[in-house]
Amino acid sequence: MSVSLVNGFFLGIVYSLFAVGIVLVYRVDRVVNFAHGSIGMIGTFLFMTLWTDNDYPLFLAIAIGCAVSALIGAVVSYLVVRPLRGQRAEVPTLATFGVSALLLIYAGRHWGINPIPNPPILKGQAFVIFDVNVQKIQVVTAIVAVVLLSLLLVLLHRSRFGLRVRAVALNPGAAAQVGVRTERVSISIWALAGFLAALSGILISSRGSLKYDFMTSFMLRGLVVALLGGLTNVGGAFAAGMFVGLAEGYIGYKYSSPGSQEAFLAIAIIVLLMIRPTGLFRAQY
Repeated sequence: MSVSLVNGFFLGIVYSLFAVGIVLVYRVDRVVNFAHGSIGMIGTFLFMTLWTDNDYPLFLAIAIGCAVSALIGAVVSYLVVRPLRGQRAEVPTLATFGVSALLLIYAGRHWGINPIPNPPILKGQAFVIFDVNVQKIQVVTAIVAVVLLSLLLVLLHRSRFGLRVRAVALNPGAAAQVGVRTERVSISIWALAGFLAALSGILISSRGSLKYDFMTSFMLRGLVVALLGGLTNVGGAFAAGMFVGLAEGYIGYKYSSPGSQEAFLAIAIIVLLMIRPTGLFRAQY
């Protein structure tokens, strides 16, 4: 059981990074971006292609993959969300389903529908905790996540850009009247979310082979984490991600049948929306 919980904890850290992107977009535009996973998937596959097939240096391949996903996020914000901003709140959210479908179709045709083996980014054991071998990639993932979360919190609460983000989140109309370029803020946040989605996909890709729809189940977990965190609370999403990772590790240990983890997560979404739709953490703007 210790193995499942320790692995679940480190997996939950990746869920946290992924869910923070969902939270940032919802916080600014009130859109649940269902294309978040597909945007990250494109960057992950591009990273894999550059690193394994074209012998690009590891960090350069990661940078390019994340940058492309960030660009896709910015384009979606400008070409899809911006024209629909005056519509009902659910309209741009539903539009992201179409974006996700297009990206999945492209990935299926370009990289194929069969799983593609992907070598681990880092090999070897880092240390032992509770008689469990902790891998180097898990340690690096934890360090990257903590550093990124710290930088993100500083950016949101200690910078002019963060002040603009909070202003747009509170009242975009009032923010525009005092000179905040709301469109630029929205595009920047979508780009940042795309970057986080790709980085999450790259970090999780070391677990095995990749398939064009591998981020679909990841999206379910990201939604659960975002809802638990309150949908607008970055720190809450990070804490909720580790909780979900531990819960998934425990469920996987107790119930080994395929789909059991996804079933529990789906039930968790329904129950949470019925009992506490605002999430477990206080909303932040």
